[in-house]
Amino acid sequence: MKAFLIFILLTTILECGCTNSTDICPNVKTSLGSIRKRRHLTFPDGSTVVLTISLVKAFLTHAPAGWNLAIEIDVIYPLPDAKFTNAHFRRKLHHRQKREFWERLQNAIDSHSLNGRACVIRIICEAKSHLAPPGKSLVHDLLRAIFTKPLVNPAFAKRSINTNGEPEDEKTISNKKLHEKRKNIQIFDSLNRDEIEFHREGRKSLYGKLELYMQTLGWRGRECVLRLLCETGKGVIQKQSSFLGEIIKATFTLPEGQEFEDDIHKEYDTAHRSKGDCVYLYPRCEYNRDL
Repeated sequence: MKAFLIFILLTTILECGCTNSTDICPNVKTSLGSIRKRRHLTFPDGSTVVLTISLVKAFLTHAPAGWNLAIEIDVIYPLPDAKFTNAHFRRKLHHRQKREFWERLQNAIDSHSLNGRACVIRIICEAKSHLAPPGKSLVHDLLRAIFTKPLVNPAFAKRSINTNGEPEDEKTISNKKLHEKRKNIQIFDSLNRDEIEFHREGRKSLYGKLELYMQTLGWRGRECVLRLLCETGKGVIQKQSSFLGEIIKATFTLPEGQEFEDDIHKEYDTAHRSKGDCVYLYPRCEYNRDL
């Protein structure tokens, strides 16, 4: 009889615990189904926060009046989109656990007279390409979850360089050497067609104004603009350690796009694509290239 009563009591408790209705189980104040999970703020794809620093200095010239040199420095911080948020916050809590597990696995392999660190690194490397696609094998899915390297925020990896195979004492690099390694980067590679055309139209308007200003200094404005385009296109101006050289390179790098309609503007593309000696092609421009 006691066993029967205990069975009835346990059945009642289980039924009450498994039911979300507050009428049957008054001790449950809220439904478990109404408890929402933690939420994260997500921005549209490509959203960024830009911190702009502007410096303005008046030109010390008499003509034309009202000319100023404006230098703007933009610091861009990419905002997390839906893909990054889902992947990053899902794995964030597992970073330390994975490291601890890899260290224990490394010690276990070392105890068998093998190179534990090399084996663990090889497993992590092969997990990206040697496993079956997700959902095909439970074992492979488990291995992928265990040996998948945590994501790195692209904002912190932006200035990283390849150091595979370099000694530990050579991994410390100065800003100057970092710029030298990245000096061949193409500025407009990531832009679509509309963005490229927008930049080309802006460059066309800017070059016309620069020609007028150079003429007020006694230079042949058009010759100098074409020569700067020629030297930038050939990679002559690539002094990453010079701030002014960086400004000139960014200003006179003309992205490839639809050809300008006017003949006077077509010369910009011709100069930027020129393979000859820029000094010989545009000899009437006199300026010091060692900026």
